[in-house]
Amino acid sequence: PAIHLPEVDAETVVGFRVRAMDFAGNVSAESAVSVAVVPATKVVADGANDWVALAGQTAYLESGTLVLDESRTFRDLLVLRGAKITHSPGGARRLDLKVTGRLFVECGGSIDATGRGYPSGATYVGAQDAAHGPGSHLGVGGGIPAIATSTYGSVTTPAEAGAGGSAGTVSGGGVVRVIAGTILLGGSSAAIRSNGAFEYGFRGGGGGAGWLSANAILG
Repeated sequence: PAIHLPEVDAETVVGFRVRAMDFAGNVSAESAVSVAVVPATKVVADGANDWVALAGQTAYLESGTLVLDESRTFRDLLVLRGAKITHSPGGARRLDLKVTGRLFVECGGSIDATGRGYPSGATYVGAQDAAHGPGSHLGVGGGIPAIATSTYGSVTTPAEAGAGGSAGTVSGGGVVRVIAGTILLGGSSAAIRSNGAFEYGFRGGGGGAGWLSANAILG
């Protein structure tokens, strides 16, 4: 049966007593379970949000794709199943999130800049593009490049998008920067990533940049 939690104005611990029952009718011993219930504000992916107020609130993205091209701050943020946060494509944008408390990404939720970097045939200023091969970034693109593309970027402060590959519309990965008190991944299908896009086996986009800073990363 569904458990209905109360609406609250401040974080409230609610206690339950639970027992498990199998199909044969066998019942386990009773256990006490405590759940912290917090008031939260819904973030909409396709409408207006009060970003100033959200900086001091617990917020949740329930569904859809939220595109953020400006730095945004939340007190706590939950990215629920099927929801995604990303930034616009093109190589000049980045996803910059600051969560002063807890960032929770549920199974099936994601912070994902895959394919949001440089478009096919384009790369970082001063680097050699992928004329007939895969895009590069900190490392040379994999596969069988006809012309090795040059590398760029920083291992310690990653902030550049990945180069596009030479095939079709294969873009590099975008840029994800997250600063949080705690980052919690709810399971194996919860994701924070900035992969390059993939179309042909040897001409994919270069991976982007992912930089996470937190007191604890769990899950």
